[in-house]
Amino acid sequence: MRRIVLLASLVAASVTGRASAEAPMPSVLHVGYQAPATAACAAPGAHTPPALAALAKHLSGRLQMAVQLCPFADPAAAATALAQGRVDFAKLTPAAWPAAKGKGRPILTVRPEGRLPRSPILAIVKTSVGRLDAAAIAQRRVIAIKQDPLYYDAARAAVATRGGGAIAGTTTPLAGSFNAAIGALAAGKADVALMPGEQWQAGCSADKPLCAPYLVAWQDRPVADSAWVLRAGLPDELRYRLIGIFLPLHLENAQAYAGASGGVKGVFEPTEAAALDGGTGQ
Repeated sequence: MRRIVLLASLVAASVTGRASAEAPMPSVLHVGYQAPATAACAAPGAHTPPALAALAKHLSGRLQMAVQLCPFADPAAAATALAQGRVDFAKLTPAAWPAAKGKGRPILTVRPEGRLPRSPILAIVKTSVGRLDAAAIAQRRVIAIKQDPLYYDAARAAVATRGGGAIAGTTTPLAGSFNAAIGALAAGKADVALMPGEQWQAGCSADKPLCAPYLVAWQDRPVADSAWVLRAGLPDELRYRLIGIFLPLHLENAQAYAGASGGVKGVFEPTEAAALDGGTGQ
């Protein structure tokens, strides 16, 4: 029993030590949003769009901190402000992201109704081919699996937005099944098979010898259309709490969700740090 108590004390001390070393929670969260013109951050007022006022009120109540809204003329201005520490949380686009890269982290994206989650897409090749990047994949004979039009779109978008834009000008043939796609590789009818990660795992689990001569040459997700980015230097607790607030937002507060999503019907999902990067496939 004494050993258990001692171990619990050590774990508690470790957690406390990490928490004390981490940046403190801010007293005010400065949230950037797109507006006709850039202006100073301020608490919501009479002229604040109702959906954004609802979002600020919802965040303030859940976080138990003041929220100020910061209007910016475009995402590029918001990215610059985030990089300079003048705003804590803002929705950025891939075009604006380079100005804030290294100064913030994408944490949330919207998955619009009718779209698949941004799960990893894999490029499968014969082991003799080795690793490929998206640009090289776009120049190869590519095949996808006829499962759902959304999978086809997601597979091509992953390559196109990560450096393989040339694939947009081609037609990708469809195999009737996982086994048919692997068969096309084996017969030399295709060089690369694109598929979601779960499809590769399921197919190989069912028939490991079938997959033995092949490897994952590349994997990535499509670049996000936009993402909410949290400024670097803020505590991890704030990131986790924001994610926890946004995930059920479409159910809990429709008006606040509209303010956060820009009116896009769908749901928020947590996202990877490279969500807005281009050409990062590996």
